[in-house]
Amino acid sequence: WNTYTDTIYALLEQFNGELPPDRGFIKAWDPVQQKTVWEIEHPGFWNGGMLTAAGNLLFQGTGAGRFVAYAADSGKVLWKSEPRQAAHAAITRAGNTIFSLEDDSELVVIRLNKERFEPVARYKVAGSDTWTQPVISGNRIFVKDVTSLTLWTIN
Repeated sequence: WNTYTDTIYALLEQFNGELPPDRGFIKAWDPVQQKTVWEIEHPGFWNGGMLTAAGNLLFQGTGAGRFVAYAADSGKVLWKSEPRQAAHAAITRAGNTIFSLEDDSELVVIRLNKERFEPVARYKVAGSDTWTQPVISGNRIFVKDVTSLTLWTIN
């Protein structure tokens, strides 16, 4: 049973043999009024992770490889990193620090900043591709790659 294949065939049938254009969206939804508050369209649906932070912040790693910070209440872009910084990034946060694990097994440590992209350090943390969220527990970071689970300790 292949969910991807089943989905593609269902879409082909639904759209009379033509797939809809590739695109992705961020939508802010008001659950009380049951409506979209704001929406941002991306040219592709292969975008990275997202996270929210105090101070009305929303962060995303885009399919174009950029980190983007948005105002959570309006969707206004506050800043964008240079390209090739966040391709397929799985991002998480601990306090005022963002941890971005990229698919090439590079862990980027980023200072939470409303004004600019502020990477603090970069580490190669695995021997093969990483496709899962890093897990933070106290001063430890768990990283899963294709063949192993690694524990890193932060001093």
